[in-house]
Amino acid sequence: AAPTAAAMPQAPAPAPAAGIAPSSMTKDQLMQMLVNAPAAQAKQILGERLYALIQPEQGPLAGKITGMLLEGLDNSELVALIDDHSALRNKIREALAALEAHAAAQQAAQQARS
Repeated sequence: AAPTAAAMPQAPAPAPAAGIAPSSMTKDQLMQMLVNAPAAQAKQILGERLYALIQPEQGPLAGKITGMLLEGLDNSELVALIDDHSALRNKIREALAALEAHAAAQQAAQQARS
């Protein structure tokens, strides 16, 4: 049987996290919110948290990089990146390399047409 609400040590996620942006939550608040969130909402929450970490370093590319990470990784990998800044930096470098390769391929295709 599922534990009753009285047996649970913490309130459901919306209560402790109400009014707190995912970017400023503690890891425990974030994890509690993710456990109770539908998959699409969990991705949104993780995206907001990752964007807040990526934006100071990458500025205008932060949204694109965040989207690439959200598409390419599952939620457990995304949570790990929030905790491990060197792993996050490595993923940012991979995303930047992919963006540069894509831009170079587009430029080559344009030059081939002209």
